[in-house]
Amino acid sequence: MVRDAYFLAGSDELRKIYLRYIQYLSVKSSPVNYSLDDVRALQRQNNRFSDTVTEMKKELKKLKGEV
Repeated sequence: MVRDAYFLAGSDELRKIYLRYIQYLSVKSSPVNYSLDDVRALQRQNNRFSDTVTEMKKELKKLKGEV
């Protein structure tokens, strides 16, 4: 299984690999500049997704008879 192979080297080895590449993954040091409008649009989208998940959880509880 792919997940098994991912952790085969062990968590310490995986951590070392991550630390070696973290500078390339960090948004803070990214040469890409995000505009305030982009950030706000992403925040609105995130809020909509969060609201959708909340509603889905409520619906699931109703279906399970937990409410």
